[in-house]
Amino acid sequence: MAVLAAGCLIMIFVSQLFLVYDYINTTRKGYIRESNAILEEVFKKDLEIRSKQYRINDSIVDYKRVAVRDSVPMEEYDFRNKTDLPANEISLVELAINMTVSKNIPVQLSDLDSITGLILQNRNISGNYKIDYINTTNNSILEDSKPNWPEFGLFQIRSNVLIIDIIDNRGLQLVLENPFGFIMQRMVILLISSVVFSILCLLAIRFLMKVLAQQKQLVAFKTEFLSTIAHELRRPVSRLEMSIDAISTMGEQLTPSQMKHLINDSVDATTELDETITQIITLSKAEEGLLKLNYSQVNIEKTLTELKSRFEYMSVKVVNITIQILTDKLLIKADEQLLKQCLANLTDNAIKYSGSTVDIIFLVRDEGNRLILSVSDNGLGIPEDKLPYIFEKYTQVHTEYKIYGYGIGLNYVKNIVNKHHGTIEVVSKEGVGSTFIICLPIK
Repeated sequence: MAVLAAGCLIMIFVSQLFLVYDYINTTRKGYIRESNAILEEVFKKDLEIRSKQYRINDSIVDYKRVAVRDSVPMEEYDFRNKTDLPANEISLVELAINMTVSKNIPVQLSDLDSITGLILQNRNISGNYKIDYINTTNNSILEDSKPNWPEFGLFQIRSNVLIIDIIDNRGLQLVLENPFGFIMQRMVILLISSVVFSILCLLAIRFLMKVLAQQKQLVAFKTEFLSTIAHELRRPVSRLEMSIDAISTMGEQLTPSQMKHLINDSVDATTELDETITQIITLSKAEEGLLKLNYSQVNIEKTLTELKSRFEYMSVKVVNITIQILTDKLLIKADEQLLKQCLANLTDNAIKYSGSTVDIIFLVRDEGNRLILSVSDNGLGIPEDKLPYIFEKYTQVHTEYKIYGYGIGLNYVKNIVNKHHGTIEVVSKEGVGSTFIICLPIK
């Protein structure tokens, strides 16, 4: 997909370059045609001025012969063998007039240069220019209006050679230096639109690549997520299955204490399974804005005591949980099931990300009308650079350890605490431990 996107981007750029090149080339050709028209206009004005000086009247034209009569001696020109002459009689007349007049008043490049400057100015064309006097036989320059003109011709536009003397094979050529600024002015809309379109394409492709990367990451995560969920659900199911199997196969042989142990273990497994499923459903509802809290009076000390019994009994590690109560305001209005699940998540994380012996402290205190509940551990701690991201969904801090989890626990806790109009923050030092501090309103 990345190769296809890159190929499309290259095609877009190539097409844009081709359009710009084609437009510049077309404009250049049009500019050459305009240069031809300017040169012809310059020549006509100069010829008119020189003709008036010697009172040359209108020419009498014959398609076979052209004669010029007035106060100067009459000249005759035979154009029958000149196959490369213009087809219209006005050009023939002007050609004949110029050939006659030029014998008395030669073409002056300085005069042509001045007229050219005025015409270019009237057409809003800026830049350097010159007039070349050309030998039409070999296209060599006999004279030019600006002798110090640069020879490098890449940024020059030359008009077609305008023949002014077919006897001596002479012609004129207008040369413009670097007129591309004028060309750019003409195509500024195309250039701006091309640049904007290219930028939009770049942004679109960048967005597409980002989406594709996210989709790829999402697919990979989905696979890992399903595998982790299966593992998390398999654990309580396996405990439940083992307890029920022991009861069914050894029912009469079990002592009352053994039977009670198996039943309690089954209840705990069922509770863990229910909490895992509830956590996933609750988080989904919270994201869709459908989560509603079932408020009731919750005794924090009782909740913490139940969690202490559960985790000290269930864990395969040595878990020591201490409850410190520094307030007599132990009743708050909250959703008991969700709040208990939040504290269970924090406790479970403390056990997961710790060594073989886990020390957890539940500390409860109050600040005015707010209850402060902190959960501290002696675990691995959280790297400082990862602290800002730990409450984001699907974020796992210690990926280097093979610890099962799907990265939604802390995001779940934050959502539930926020739903209770509370706040949560974390203080952690890598290698020492972490403390999660929950602040809830007392109602």
